[in-house]
Amino acid sequence: MNDLFYKIKNYFFNNSTIIKKFWINQFASSLLGIMITWPVRIYAEKHPSLGSVPELAALLFCGGFFCFLIYDIMYEAGSKDCVRINHQNVVYDPFKALKLIMFSYIPTIFFTVLGVIFFVFGFGDGFAVISLIMNIVIHAMYVGFFFMLPVNINILAFPISILITVIFGCLAYYLGVRDKTLRGVFGIKVNTKKE
Repeated sequence: MNDLFYKIKNYFFNNSTIIKKFWINQFASSLLGIMITWPVRIYAEKHPSLGSVPELAALLFCGGFFCFLIYDIMYEAGSKDCVRINHQNVVYDPFKALKLIMFSYIPTIFFTVLGVIFFVFGFGDGFAVISLIMNIVIHAMYVGFFFMLPVNINILAFPISILITVIFGCLAYYLGVRDKTLRGVFGIKVNTKKE
C-alpha cells in the first residue's frame, strides 16, 4: 500500500505543473460557464420561441473554450516530450496524455461515478447534491449539455463531457509529440518566421 501511495505521490509531483494548470483551467472555465450559461438559460426560458439554440450556443462557447485550454496544456506537454524523445532519448509513452488527463480528472470522475450510482439506485437527494456540485463548481462549462438532455438521461452529460475533454487532450498531446499543429492538419499554412 505504501508503494502505491509513493507512486501516486511521485506521479503527482513529476507532473504537478500540468495537473495544476488543468485544475485551474477547469475551475476558471466552470466560473465562465456559470457566468454565461445561467443567464442565457434564464433568457431562453423567457423567450421559448428560441428553443434550445441559446443554450447550445453557450455550451459550444464555454465547452469549446475549456477544450481549447486543455488542448493548449496538452500540446505544450507533447511538444516538450517531443524534444525529450528526439534529443534526450526518452522513451515515448503513448498513454501519457490519457494518464495525465485521467489523473487530473480524479475529482470529476469521483463525483461522476457517485452521481451515476445515486441516479441508478434512485437516491434523488444524493443525485441533486452531486448535480449541483458538478453543474456549479466542477463542470459548469458543460451545464448547457446537462439541461439540453431529457431528465431521465441527463446523467449522461457528465461522462460524455469527460470523454470530450479526454479526446481533445489526447489529440493535442499526439500532435505535440509529432511536432504538428492542428492548423497544419487542416492544411492551413503556418508562418514560423517572426518579424
